[in-house]
Amino acid sequence: MLHFRKPQLIIPILLVMLSTSCAGAQVENTPAPLKEVPVAATLEIVPTAVVVHENTHLSRTVNAVMGGEILLSSPGGDTVQLSIPPFALSEDTEITLTTLSVPPGNPFQQYFFAGVSIEPAGLSLRVPATLSVTLATHQVMPGERIFFLKSSELAFPLWQSQVDDRRLSGKISHFSEYIGGSPSADEAQSQATAAGELGGDFPDGWKDSLEGTQALSEWGNGLNDMGLGDGASAAIDKARQRLIEDLECLMDLNCAPPRPLDPCGDYLQMLLQYYEQANLLAIDPESEMMQYLYDLLQQVLNECTNRYTLEYAHDLKVNQGGLEENIVVTGKVIFTAPIYGVFELGEPLKVTGAGPVDVTISGEITSDDETCILSGTSSNDVTISGEFEADEMGDPWLALEVSERWYTTGSLTVTCPDGDAQSVPLPSISNQSFPLRFQYQDGAKSMAPNLGGMQGEYVWILHILHSW
Repeated sequence: MLHFRKPQLIIPILLVMLSTSCAGAQVENTPAPLKEVPVAATLEIVPTAVVVHENTHLSRTVNAVMGGEILLSSPGGDTVQLSIPPFALSEDTEITLTTLSVPPGNPFQQYFFAGVSIEPAGLSLRVPATLSVTLATHQVMPGERIFFLKSSELAFPLWQSQVDDRRLSGKISHFSEYIGGSPSADEAQSQATAAGELGGDFPDGWKDSLEGTQALSEWGNGLNDMGLGDGASAAIDKARQRLIEDLECLMDLNCAPPRPLDPCGDYLQMLLQYYEQANLLAIDPESEMMQYLYDLLQQVLNECTNRYTLEYAHDLKVNQGGLEENIVVTGKVIFTAPIYGVFELGEPLKVTGAGPVDVTISGEITSDDETCILSGTSSNDVTISGEFEADEMGDPWLALEVSERWYTTGSLTVTCPDGDAQSVPLPSISNQSFPLRFQYQDGAKSMAPNLGGMQGEYVWILHILHSW
């Protein structure tokens, strides 16, 4: 038994023990790495099974990671198909499709499809979904489209509208009511003008601004199909001008939106939609504007595609020389596997990431029947590298090298019964490296014992945030 009276004598021994509890920890019996087998840059995700339902109403829950399709037939034989890509939803969501027997209020005198309502109304999608309607008997005429009803006076053709015989389709970015409209020449001209007047200033109002630009572009295509060439050219020219103004703002540091710490939500959606719309409107791909947008989009995609976290759940215990101590390490470190502009076929997909995790220390130390309480907080710096591998069956695995630098911040407080307390910095410990190997599935764990006569274990958990 060690005998010390005061915190200033306890602390030097305590710090040595803290260092011993963390230093030299290694992973035992780590499986030998399998022969490296390059994996494809894109991991296939198979949508959930297609559901066909002969009714006017259907609800089902769509998995956020897998995506899926919902098919619903109207009593008249028309078929509505909603195709939701992987990761379009932020969480598993119950989606309801209802075919309408009477169209809701809309700006058209004629229609060929009474409509469909998709709920939850107003739900915004991270990645656009595809809405298709296959008609049982109606032969599509020039200018007819599936329209999103912005209001009873304003309708927008679906983004990237396509017509193939009796099948009409397009992209949607949120859930609402949609009808199949047959606009007259006057109605089409009036709606195109209204779309061009839609408000929304870039960058704060980019969704409204881009929605108006997309609607102008699609109305231009519809006017062209109806033989109204002058109106079509005017609508498309105005759409191009609106788009260019927004992209010029994006290039201007005094105008552009600040890049968020996590760019994988609205910011990425904004870049993707502007890039697609710029291609649809034939903005010169060699222009400085398009090169800037392309480079920025590539950078953000590499941060948001093949995106993972390594969760820490270390629970380490020390019990020696009168010291009883518990060290808990928690937190998540984001790492990614970039593919855009960096991946080469024939090479394994590399991963990289870094960040801090939190450390909590509790316990007590006893000497001469006097017990002092220990408490402290700190952070550890983590660096992650590695690559994808495949086993003998071709299944993907993640082989990681994790470097942990302990006690980069923080302090420990020792409080004794007489009320005497002292706070000292924790001793910075040199990097420890752990070779880890995870089966490629969400929640996969890798564990290692706490060596050096200590108890507890190191635990790392893999989470798959986004994978393409």
